[in-house]
Amino acid sequence: MRSLEAQTQQMRGLALGGCRLGVGLNHDHERWRGHGHIINIDGSKFYDFSPQQQKGGGGAIDLVNAR
Repeated sequence: MRSLEAQTQQMRGLALGGCRLGVGLNHDHERWRGHGHIINIDGSKFYDFSPQQQKGGGGAIDLVNAR
């Protein structure tokens, strides 16, 4: 169980900059767009401005789950 917790914490700590391409987002006017999402990334936090989402989170797991 500790190994799983350690892996989860490691994934949460991944830089969002690397995740954005892995989830299929393209850079467009200071935001990342793709798959119906309009995402702003600021350090380890993000916010999805698309009308269907309008929510944010922190960390790589939240970003991937937001898709």
